[in-house]
Amino acid sequence: MRVYSHLHYLHDATRQVRRMTNEYESTTRAETTSLEDDFFVPTRGLSNEEIHIVRRSITKLPVSITEANERCNYCLSLYKPNKFIVSFTCGHNMHLKCFSKYAAGYRTCMQCRRHLITGEEQTD
Repeated sequence: MRVYSHLHYLHDATRQVRRMTNEYESTTRAETTSLEDDFFVPTRGLSNEEIHIVRRSITKLPVSITEANERCNYCLSLYKPNKFIVSFTCGHNMHLKCFSKYAAGYRTCMQCRRHLITGEEQTD
């Protein structure tokens, strides 16, 4: 009798999972997008236009780095020759990959808190 009740429970659970899966798969992209919009939290990062402005300052480090002890403020690893870095108006730098991650959520330099584009001090 116990085995039968466990099998019955598993059968019902499987049927419920299939039903939920079918409902999910039948949801249209428009419905999904409207749900995403309801839960969207805008980031405080740079806009696409601002990112393109900053990306103009991308440089490739030379083979012989004079400041061998300089580190990326984001990942804290040493800069290596032939790697791309982004230089900000405040004079600080960051790996290109690190900048891509950081700019999605922040508008200021993580070291001096100046605006990444204008270099102005931020009060917030």
